[in-house]
Amino acid sequence: AWRARVMAALRPFDLLRLTKLSRDFLPLTEFLGARSISHQEVSSYSVALDLDFPKWRLARMDGSLRKQLDKKRRQLARAGSVRFEVVEEHAGIADVFAEMRDFRWERFHDGKDAMQNPAAFDFYLGVAKDGAGAAQARTYALWLDDDLIAAAFGLAHAGTFLVVLSGFDQRDSKRFSPGLLCMEDVIRDCIERGERHFDLTIGDEGYKKLFGADTTPLSSSWASGSAIGAAAGRAAALPL
Repeated sequence: AWRARVMAALRPFDLLRLTKLSRDFLPLTEFLGARSISHQEVSSYSVALDLDFPKWRLARMDGSLRKQLDKKRRQLARAGSVRFEVVEEHAGIADVFAEMRDFRWERFHDGKDAMQNPAAFDFYLGVAKDGAGAAQARTYALWLDDDLIAAAFGLAHAGTFLVVLSGFDQRDSKRFSPGLLCMEDVIRDCIERGERHFDLTIGDEGYKKLFGADTTPLSSSWASGSAIGAAAGRAAALPL
């Protein structure tokens, strides 16, 4: 009965695609009548925050990485005044987002960074501002003197912090590895808040495993709602 009601709400459709599904959501594909489940090339990553920060650091991070980040942090402290904070004022969040967009433009040259799209940028910024007041989103900033050198934005829900966007200065501050230092500081803050999971979400960036993240394979599938949809799915060899 439930399936019939859900399908009635979804119809009419020719082709229904389900992508980026973890194994926990695979029963949904059967519920919706989807088929041809296929493994996707991209995965998601998350870290359990099950220890206090010093113990977590020892358990999750490789010793050579810990030494490297400690060295970078000392070098950064010698270069100027270092400040890490959660930015809560709307004007401050807007400033951080603008600089983070510039950081990401230098990093992503394939034109696929959503932050370069004005509509997407405004959407994320709106979520950051609204979520800050409701304790549902946090914008982190790492400063050297008065210069922003790294930033991260994410959502907080049910004891989990989900990283949505991040960026760092790749010109003047790259030698300090500001992106890694900022991410380590974010994890420390999450642990101090009592959060239990740090979700680095979807994407196979190499830095994620440096923090001991567990890999979750993702799958995709599709369902046809008409003969046209079935033909289109076969012609396109879905799911991709």
